[in-house]
Amino acid sequence: MVNSTGYKKTTVASLALLAVAMLINCGAARMVSFHVFLLGSFCTGAALTALQTVVNPYVTVLGSPEGASGQFARTVATATT
Repeated sequence: MVNSTGYKKTTVASLALLAVAMLINCGAARMVSFHVFLLGSFCTGAALTALQTVVNPYVTVLGSPEGASGQFARTVATATT
């Protein structure tokens, strides 16, 4: 997907899919439907996987090449807290 559409469009598409997935999960909570919740969880996972794939090269470019892995680990740790 990244090669065919580019980094910016993939970022926007994955953020849009993430927003849709969150709306699906909210709807599943109101309907108390496990199948809809699974669909929302799958969409969330797909969106976060695409977003992680796109963001990784941007994070490695920021700063020195020797410390790229450390920068990426700090970015992930900061984003999850």
